[in-house]
Amino acid sequence: MVETYEELREANSRKDNIRFLLTKMTLWGFLFGLLLESEKVIALTLGNFNLNWLLAPAMILLVFIFIPRTYVLHWFGVEDPFYIWMFLVPDTHMVLSILAGVLLVRSLSPSE
Repeated sequence: MVETYEELREANSRKDNIRFLLTKMTLWGFLFGLLLESEKVIALTLGNFNLNWLLAPAMILLVFIFIPRTYVLHWFGVEDPFYIWMFLVPDTHMVLSILAGVLLVRSLSPSE
């Protein structure tokens, strides 16, 4: 993931197409979020799952994080409010992708 972040900074400075790198970085963050809940992932693979209310926020967050920020900037225009910009910072986007992975696992696993 460190290489991807460095590649992202280099591509951003060269004004290259960075959608692929953003998606790759988001996917790595999402997988890291799944890894944080590794015991529950193992229980899910063994067939021990149960749906709960966290599934809806997890799905909304998944859709939100996998839309590249270049599209979000295009949709909202040049003069974006602060609440849009704070989600487009790469560090915040990474935290949200990790949170999406954790929420997805917790929404599918039975509560203890």
